[in-house]
Amino acid sequence: MLGGLLVLAALAAACSSEPIFVTVDNPTADEYLLRLSWSYGEVHVFRVPSGKGAFAVSLQSGYRPLVEILRPDCSVVGSWTLDASALIRIGSDGRPSAGPPGEFSPGTEPPETVTEEVAACGATQFPEPTPT
Repeated sequence: MLGGLLVLAALAAACSSEPIFVTVDNPTADEYLLRLSWSYGEVHVFRVPSGKGAFAVSLQSGYRPLVEILRPDCSVVGSWTLDASALIRIGSDGRPSAGPPGEFSPGTEPPETVTEEVAACGATQFPEPTPT
């Protein structure tokens, strides 16, 4: 979990005075992906395991990411350009909704938050090997 956050922080060119924190709550039996894309081409993709959550942060100064919830086949089920931190909840019907960050009500918090960065759906930190 900490590894993904450190990667995002290390890649940040400069700290914004207002970082964007994205938390995803996935109480469903399905796995999803969280993709953050910036206009200059950097893309990070994180697993959102079934019954768990994920967390990512954007520290890029002057840039706001396109945040997307994807199925494992990379099809988009929800997308937002965030200007502030958000909590994205995946509903029992598989449709995500974004709202302001907040405390989870007792009994509704994910049992574990897993933030594993993956090489899928256009992630740019995993470049294709060059032929030799």
